[in-house]
Amino acid sequence: MGGARPAALLVLTCLFLLQPLLWSPLGAVLMCHEEERSALLGFKKSFFNESHCLSDDGSRPRKMMTWKDEEGEAGDCCNWGGIKCEEDGGHVIGLDLSEGCLSGRIDTEASIFNLVHLEELSLAYNSFDGSPFPTALRRLTRLMRLNLSSTGFAGEVVPELTKLRNLSSLDLSRNGAMNASSLEELLQSLNKLEELDLTQVRVSDGIVPRSLGNMTSFRSLVLHGCGLSGRFPDSIFELPQLEYLDLSWNHGLMGRLTGFYRGSPIKTLRLSKTNFSGNLPVWLGNLSSLAEIDVNSCGFWGEIPSSMGDLTKLEYLNLASNNFRGRIPASFGNLISLSILDLHGNRLTGEIPSTLGNFISMVELDISINELTGQIPPSLGNLTQLQTLFLHSNQLSGEIPSALMKLPELLQLGLAFNMFTGNVPPEIGNLTELIFLGLANNMLHGQLPDSIFRLQNLNILNLRSNHLIGMPRFEKNVSEPTMWYLDLSFNDIEGMVPIPPYYVSFFLISNNRLSGEIPTSICLQNNIRVLDLSDTRLDGGLPWCFGNFSASLRALSLSGNNFSGQIPEFYQEQCGLITMDLSSNSFQGALPRSIANCPMLGYVNFGKNKILDTFPAWLGSLPSLKVLMLLTSFMG
Repeated sequence: MGGARPAALLVLTCLFLLQPLLWSPLGAVLMCHEEERSALLGFKKSFFNESHCLSDDGSRPRKMMTWKDEEGEAGDCCNWGGIKCEEDGGHVIGLDLSEGCLSGRIDTEASIFNLVHLEELSLAYNSFDGSPFPTALRRLTRLMRLNLSSTGFAGEVVPELTKLRNLSSLDLSRNGAMNASSLEELLQSLNKLEELDLTQVRVSDGIVPRSLGNMTSFRSLVLHGCGLSGRFPDSIFELPQLEYLDLSWNHGLMGRLTGFYRGSPIKTLRLSKTNFSGNLPVWLGNLSSLAEIDVNSCGFWGEIPSSMGDLTKLEYLNLASNNFRGRIPASFGNLISLSILDLHGNRLTGEIPSTLGNFISMVELDISINELTGQIPPSLGNLTQLQTLFLHSNQLSGEIPSALMKLPELLQLGLAFNMFTGNVPPEIGNLTELIFLGLANNMLHGQLPDSIFRLQNLNILNLRSNHLIGMPRFEKNVSEPTMWYLDLSFNDIEGMVPIPPYYVSFFLISNNRLSGEIPTSICLQNNIRVLDLSDTRLDGGLPWCFGNFSASLRALSLSGNNFSGQIPEFYQEQCGLITMDLSSNSFQGALPRSIANCPMLGYVNFGKNKILDTFPAWLGSLPSLKVLMLLTSFMG
């Protein structure tokens, strides 16, 4: 009991000393410093432009809208959006104003540079109207993370950035320029740097500094589109912490994949649109952390090593537009995490491995423009997440497997320029999400399934150059249709001219076995931009309403038919025609003078008709006319 009283006295003493803290509002203790609050409000007054936020959908509140010059909690800058204060001293140490609706010319007098306690600063995705990089950045010596991406700064990157020796992350992307010596100096000064993004920062002399190979703390290096050229130093591949490397869009940059060591932590490797070349090394399969490889449009050749099937964490693989040959490795079936595989534009041969049906996460598969043979493996019907399947421009044969008609998420299906036979599967109507269907230049035959024209999301349908028969039966009551491009040219379709629905803008049905006259009902179409009825055996005269049936029409081709009579007057009022081809018919009489009302007309062909008229010198008034073909048109 004797010890209880001193303890109680101690508690009371502590409570007395802490009373101001306990009974005062919390903001009185943690409120930010007044000079920093004033600096922030001054910066808002100078650069915040609320009108630049009007296009926002409102899903993200604008940070500066919470900055209030008021008393109490609302006026405490530590509670404002985009601001982080230290817990003990109340100084502003973090400022994120990315996409902050900021605009204007910023200079060294901007009050933001008085926030000398800042450790993180982001001004990304604002517009500072071509201001030079502010030299006042050197005052912020405590900065560890600096993001100036897409801020509109112009000119040379200021050397004062070398003063920011605590930086671990620097993003200058899509701003200004620098020369190799400035970059060298920057790298030598910022030896704590872990992340560097210079996307589209032009390095004027295009040389990659070799000191990059000494940045042992680097985890991420992005030099996308910097205009680099010459040999890329192999030593950079050996950096022990490097996880992300993007050298893409440097067309003059050369190199080989020789430097990575076994067990490298590299996760993302982007070399697209560079001049890297050589074989893909077998040891690439040892880089077990790889999740993304993009070597699109480089100079790689040889066979794709089967060891790449060991990269089980791979999610994105793009080997397109190189000179790879040989077969697609069956081991690719082990890449069950792969969501995108792009092998188009190579010289791959053999059959499509059935193991590609193991890609349970696959969203996009593009192996077009190769020399693949054989049939489509039905196992591709297992890719239930697939949205894009491009197999066009190969030598594939057989029938289109009905298994492909069971892909519920499919948006794009490209099978053109192959040797597919059989009918268009009627089950194609099950692909309710389909936007693009390309079956051109095959050997498909039979009746077009009506189900195609019930696909409400179908935007482009290309069936050109097959042996299809029968007239398409357009669905009249499709709600909110989207099809605007329909190409049925070079088939065996017979009968009268089909009238496309109002929503079709590009209607091409040339080189078929149509007959009879053009029905006057076509004049009710007011959305057609391109109409091609050439070489279809049509005859009779053109409906008089035909010349003005659609003010939206840009291209008209009726050549190679048996049309006769006089050409109707075209476009008494509005005319948007760019090309007009009425050649190889039996038109008579004079040319319609109303063609002079078509100021955009650039190509006109009236050749091989029976027109009786004087030379149409009046066509010289058309400001855009480049090609005028009359040939044997005129007999008078």
